[in-house]
Amino acid sequence: AEKLNKVFPNMVRYVREADVILVMDRIRVTKDGVVEGSGPAAERVQKVYEEWLAEQESG
Repeated sequence: AEKLNKVFPNMVRYVREADVILVMDRIRVTKDGVVEGSGPAAERVQKVYEEWLAEQESG
């Protein structure tokens, strides 16, 4: 969520009950990636998620 907040300032919210990150209240991200949302913003969110995932896997 911190990386997404740098790209989308003040538009990122973590919903603990659902274990979901909401970007702009319309793009939903889970531990599996972007689940809901389309368009350029959703593609950017997916790219940030994939970069973060690669960092986590590499150590």
